Amino acid sequence: MEGRRDADCLRKLGIRGAIVYARDLSTILRGLKEVEEAIILTDFDEEGAELARKLKWMLERAGVRANDWYWRELRALVGRSVKGVEDLYGYIERNAPKFKALYGLLEAGSWPRS
Repeated sequence: MEGRRDADCLRKLGIRGAIVYARDLSTILRGLKEVEEAIILTDFDEEGAELARKLKWMLERAGVRANDWYWRELRALVGRSVKGVEDLYGYIERNAPKFKALYGLLEAGSWPRS
C-alpha cells in the first residue's frame, strides 16, 4: 500500500486485515517477524510495478510468502484505465459485472496463494 487514500479505497471494498504502507521498505521488514503471508497491492503504473517487484523479492528473502495474485489480476482487468489503487473503488463500481467473480472471492474470504 502506498498511501492513506489507497487504504481508504480498500476498506470501502471490504478488505479487512492489516494494511501496511510501502513508503519505507526497511520498516516493513522489521514489522514482519510473525507474518506468514503478505498481499502486495501497489499502484498499477510502472513505478508501482517496480515497487511490487522489490517488495516481493524482499518479502520472500525474509521468509514471508509474497502474494501478488490480486495485484496481477487487478492490473490485467483494469489495464490502463486505473493508475492507482485509490481509483479502484470508483472503477469497480462503474464496471461491477467485470469484477463480480473477484469480489465474490473477497466476500467468501477465499485467498488464493501465489
